Amino acid sequence: MLSVCAMARENVDTCTVTTDGFIYSCAGTPCNGYISDYYDSEGSCVRLTGRFKNGVPVDTVKEYYRSGALKSIYYRYNKQYLYAGAKYNYCMLIEYNEQGRCTRYSDDKAGADRCFGDNGELLSVLSYARRKNKSKYYVTYIPGTKSKTIVSGNKRYEYDHEGRLRCYWVRMSERADRRSGVKCATYYVTNYDVNGGISTFSRLYTNIRERDDVLHIEHDFPESFETVPPQDFKEISYPLIDVKDVYKWDYENNRTIITRYVFEDNLWVETEKRSLPRITRIN
Repeated sequence: MLSVCAMARENVDTCTVTTDGFIYSCAGTPCNGYISDYYDSEGSCVRLTGRFKNGVPVDTVKEYYRSGALKSIYYRYNKQYLYAGAKYNYCMLIEYNEQGRCTRYSDDKAGADRCFGDNGELLSVLSYARRKNKSKYYVTYIPGTKSKTIVSGNKRYEYDHEGRLRCYWVRMSERADRRSGVKCATYYVTNYDVNGGISTFSRLYTNIRERDDVLHIEHDFPESFETVPPQDFKEISYPLIDVKDVYKWDYENNRTIITRYVFEDNLWVETEKRSLPRITRIN
């Protein structure tokens, strides 16, 4: 059996293939026909092979490591689904490490996405279903525990390893961007303690538009409240002690200003203001 690096053929188009996740391009032009991309200029070690039409895969796309080991297999089903007024094809993606073990198996048609460790152990499972013009409904859980995350439309529920609800997200639009007039995504986040009581209630105004300009697809939830960009407005309330912190971005000095308020006599009274370290922008 020939190694991958020995399978290069002279009658196959060669170029440097790039992709934005949807369209495959060769030197800025959408790929067409059978394409074979190489790590070296001699064409002795294959990096990617596949057949395309206007940049879209029409057959299996295979990617390889420099060692010749298979890195991933991408397959595009003929079956389509309607999403946000447009038709898309179901896809399957299988990823491997250099030792040949599968690290991810994702089948869009079956609504399953499984991640594996380097030794083959199952790390997480994602099950989902598509809904028109809405975010996917999906459930992610960790095998061997009760930990799971459920997303349904504009709501997200996070449970800990004991099956207790610890965080609840709601995505809404209630304000317009002053410059563009486009509504931005607003998130309300409720955190619970181990006894089910509310520990914090947060509000997040993002600078991310709720819908993509081209596909008009709603953005996913942030990975966590702490990972959002500092330019976004954040407000965190602590109901048990009647205190809230407001985070605002100082555009002039490139830093975050935190203002603390205490609830007294039915009013929020400012008691403290401080700033996080200055952030230097790199152009």
